[in-house]
Amino acid sequence: MSDTVCFAGFLILSAVIMLILSIRQRVFLKGILFSTVTGLIALLAVSLLGIPLHLGISLNPLSASVAAIYGLPGVIGMLALRLLIL
Repeated sequence: MSDTVCFAGFLILSAVIMLILSIRQRVFLKGILFSTVTGLIALLAVSLLGIPLHLGISLNPLSASVAAIYGLPGVIGMLALRLLIL
């Protein structure tokens, strides 16, 4: 099984878990929308600042989906993983 399929499965599973938890806490639309918007704005800022600072996180469908599902912690996690890999 390829890494892309495993990672896509992880994203789908975690998105379902986050949806269930947000419904149970009664913050479904407001919480999901806030998390998605802040994650995508943070990813856009990191990708724009990444060119002169050599951060290495680009705006692509995979990073956008991580930022949309996990929000700001997802972007920080991608930065931490990128720094650990280097």
